Amino acid sequence: MLANKLLPVFLVLTTLCAFQLTLTQQAQPVTSNPQSFLGQVNPSCSRYMCAPAGMNLAPNACVHYEDSTYYLQSCSNRTDSLTYCSPTPAENGYDSFCQAPPIAREGLAWPGEKCTTNSTCITNYCSEANGLCVGAGLGGSCESNAECGAGLFCTGSQCTQQRALGQTCTTDFDCANSLGCNKTSLFYGVCLQYFSVPVGGRISDCNGNSTSYLCTSGTCLQQSFNGAGICIKPITSTSQIPQYCQSDQTCVGTSTGQSFQSACQCGINPTGASYCQPFLGDQAGRNWLYYLTQLAYLNATQQCNTNRRFNSACINSLPITWGKTAVAFSLLYQNYPQLQGNDNCIKAIYTAYYWSISPGYWLAVSAAVFTFF
Repeated sequence: MLANKLLPVFLVLTTLCAFQLTLTQQAQPVTSNPQSFLGQVNPSCSRYMCAPAGMNLAPNACVHYEDSTYYLQSCSNRTDSLTYCSPTPAENGYDSFCQAPPIAREGLAWPGEKCTTNSTCITNYCSEANGLCVGAGLGGSCESNAECGAGLFCTGSQCTQQRALGQTCTTDFDCANSLGCNKTSLFYGVCLQYFSVPVGGRISDCNGNSTSYLCTSGTCLQQSFNGAGICIKPITSTSQIPQYCQSDQTCVGTSTGQSFQSACQCGINPTGASYCQPFLGDQAGRNWLYYLTQLAYLNATQQCNTNRRFNSACINSLPITWGKTAVAFSLLYQNYPQLQGNDNCIKAIYTAYYWSISPGYWLAVSAAVFTFF
């Protein structure tokens, strides 16, 4: 069932777990133009809605599953300590009940990320001066990048200065946080500014989803299995977004005269509608790519550990006013189908984290136009 595949996405939106602000668009080349789906209900998708006033839920129940519908009742307005509702599906026949909020499990913080005690850091060292985890300094011993401080990477069992623009590298993590490694040979590459290679340029980080951190457009056409590709103009949907769908074949975008296909995903809404995942050339993708580009060009993540340059835990630790804005646009773009048509109960239970940092405003902002390529 399509709905069952989306459970991990639901949980991402309702927890404070750190996640990579990855550049993905699930784009695959296609050879035909399918017919558009005109309906707004997908029989493969469950419905989610506030429980009707006359519906008698069990005491303290917040999620009740019946006839392919999740009936919801928020716990947030309670006067006791049971203010949290677990979004775990109740389709096995058991209701979910209001409970005390769980302790956020964010995992250990890396060098450059916020901490409270030594035990909250992967390096077991939290600075009292700035409340950030501290890693080994230049020349310090290491077994992995996780042990090194900002501006360093682990090589030859020592924390070494990250490579500068134009220097040789083997992975992105060898390069400064604003740079990526463009592999020009089988073993080595050159550190380049992220999002600097124009349309037509050749890059080595083109994945199967037609995305590249090196292209100005964030978009590429893969030409070999090892990631070699060419930068192309952003893929844009052929239909207006949000677009209802029943299968991936409905979700078509175009770039440079070629068609691509994204994913049709069940939403979390009262009608059981499913939506196409947008492409990077669509407004939600362009907004997110704008902030990702700013993080790179302003070298905003220079205090982050090299492996965590685009991780939400590090972004939220940065001394910038728009860090949460970047995280919000990332969540909106990567979970676009699940954030359409949310009612208040859905927002409180399934997509709470997104709406806590983006209280409706960012959906309106997504109508703005950011052009930078």
